[in-house]
Amino acid sequence: MEQWEKTYTSDVDIYEAFGAAFDPEGKVWHRVLETVPFAGKTVLEIGCGLGHYAQAIARQTTSYVALDVSESMLAKARQRNAGTANLTFVHADAQAIPLPDASVDLIFGTWAIGAIWPPEAMERAMGEIHRVVKPGGEIWAVETHWASEFMDLRGPEEQANDHQTFLWYQSHGFDLIEVVKAPFVFPSLAEAQRVLGFMFEEKALRYLAQHPSPRLEHGAIIVRKQVAAGA
Repeated sequence: MEQWEKTYTSDVDIYEAFGAAFDPEGKVWHRVLETVPFAGKTVLEIGCGLGHYAQAIARQTTSYVALDVSESMLAKARQRNAGTANLTFVHADAQAIPLPDASVDLIFGTWAIGAIWPPEAMERAMGEIHRVVKPGGEIWAVETHWASEFMDLRGPEEQANDHQTFLWYQSHGFDLIEVVKAPFVFPSLAEAQRVLGFMFEEKALRYLAQHPSPRLEHGAIIVRKQVAAGA
């Protein structure tokens, strides 16, 4: 069993260590900041986590709403972003976004929308996202690429699930913008075992015993939907 929910909602220190190991060169981070047109927009972030993107982006927007379902994450995000202009943190579920219809120019999420489960909940969240985005607005998402060493660690079922997530985005009118290669690099093999063993349990420990390295190749996809002006 994978411990995503437990890690995200209560074991924040493990999640921080996991995030710190991912993409140490910041390739995904830089591509998001270079590619997504945040400036001068009203922005909603789905699943803001620790507030890294909010900290980097909010000042250039007209208004930035950072939504997350985890109070633990929001507590750290608020601390990180104390005094940041144009920024509002909201504790809410993406299935019930507390914003008016057609009120946001741009919505984005990094490893958030596709992580909503079960599938009917993900559909409700996508419906809410389309409700609050303005006609002519944009929806952007970053999700996991299904083919990598990291995904080999997680196993074929999860690889198939992440590929299905991409197909689900396509079915909702999203285009693939870019595939970004970005590895996990832990400070040591022991730290990789500690973090990944907590999150992915025995299958991670078995993989790391067979492939004893603190580095696992991985990648991300960036997808986008341009909402019709008359929507």
